[in-house]
Amino acid sequence: MKAFLRNPIKKKQHLLIFVDCLIVFAVLVISYVLRIIIWEEWSITSLTGRLSWSVFFVVLLHVFCFYIFQLYDIEAKRKRANLLLWIMVSVLMASGLISILSHIFPAYQLGRVLLSIYVPLLTTAIFVWRIIFPSVVLETRLKKNLLLIGPNSLVSETIGGLKNYTKTEYNIIGVFYDHKKKPSFTKLNGSQFNQALEQLVQEENIKTVVVAGRANEISSLEKQLLSLKFQGIDVFDYPTFYMNLTGKIPVFYISDAWVIFSGQNKTFKPPLYTNLKKILDVIFAVIGILLSIPLILITAIIIKLTSKGPIIYQQERVGLNKKKFILFKLRTMKDNAEVATGPVWAKENDGRVTMFGKILRKSRIDEIPQLLNVLKGDLSFIGPRPIRKCFEDESAKSIPFYEIRHVVQPGITGWAQVKNINPRNENGPLERLQYDLFYIQNQSLFLDAFIILKTIQTVLFKRGQ
Repeated sequence: MKAFLRNPIKKKQHLLIFVDCLIVFAVLVISYVLRIIIWEEWSITSLTGRLSWSVFFVVLLHVFCFYIFQLYDIEAKRKRANLLLWIMVSVLMASGLISILSHIFPAYQLGRVLLSIYVPLLTTAIFVWRIIFPSVVLETRLKKNLLLIGPNSLVSETIGGLKNYTKTEYNIIGVFYDHKKKPSFTKLNGSQFNQALEQLVQEENIKTVVVAGRANEISSLEKQLLSLKFQGIDVFDYPTFYMNLTGKIPVFYISDAWVIFSGQNKTFKPPLYTNLKKILDVIFAVIGILLSIPLILITAIIIKLTSKGPIIYQQERVGLNKKKFILFKLRTMKDNAEVATGPVWAKENDGRVTMFGKILRKSRIDEIPQLLNVLKGDLSFIGPRPIRKCFEDESAKSIPFYEIRHVVQPGITGWAQVKNINPRNENGPLERLQYDLFYIQNQSLFLDAFIILKTIQTVLFKRGQ
């Protein structure tokens, strides 16, 4: 998880967040100074008397709003007018939340006069920073030269996989292959060099070496790779490199040994994290149920008036340790929708979905009854999505390590869900499992909080499935 957060894209996002925090704090201070100069008698004590620990939460609140409105997606291409609009909406949303909190905690009120100065200043400052960022940070980046080692059978597929995720971070210098029979280095244009690996790394200024072959296929290079590692060159096996770069695990490239021995520096399902997660699940499930009662009552009435059948739809799913349980959802399909077809994935523009059901699906309101599953202990808020047994059995036949996803509590949302993986697609189950395995290996409250933020973002900006 730490390596994933330190990959080149994440580092640039962290820089963007850090500067945003500085800008929010600076604009807040400037707004106080202007207010004091214009409406009050200036003194440094007047300023320091208004600044308190609450400023820290004000800054975090803005970062939260910026994230929700996708302002930290550094690869997104937006027109400046759209960018300015989303910044304005984010700042106004943060300011609105601050105003609400100010009424709850009167001692920390910012005041309407301050906000009238603060909002336009911050919107302008963040907008200017977002225009500067691509040219100063993204366009001036230095790519790391990367060398790939592996047999011919894996080279083309590996390069294809790397290119999908390394457009801005790595420059693939070439491939070192067939080293058991004839050590050779081949650049991507086909030029060959009969040189030692260490010499090539030095001459080509290579900073990262990725080994795609198995241990017995690189035995002749082990001493050179060890020497390179001690020289400060990053040496990765392909699964670890891919996981750190993409946030998912390539299941067709890993072995039983890799699964067993990876992540040995941490405890799997640490008791403190597991127990705290269970407590938070219950607390937030109770709060969610109480707050959603009016919405559920209104929705139930509309479901009953617009279509025949039960309000709550019950479906068997596979959970922790492959134990079956009944999942609760608000019914979005016609009653007995699978009588003719049998169990099938819901598809886009599915004729079985009712008109009101489409609204429920897009808004995710149909998921609210799953809070009852959380109280029962069937689900957590965060975890791999529980699947029906018929689909589980089908995926397990062709995808290795599939059943590992059952070693943790399934969830209402999860790492695969916020990555917008569609299980209906041909590679959907595989992609979903790769993200699920990453989550299973890297569970933490920090990752769970990140997934919650991504879930809010997904609900606001992505289409329901």
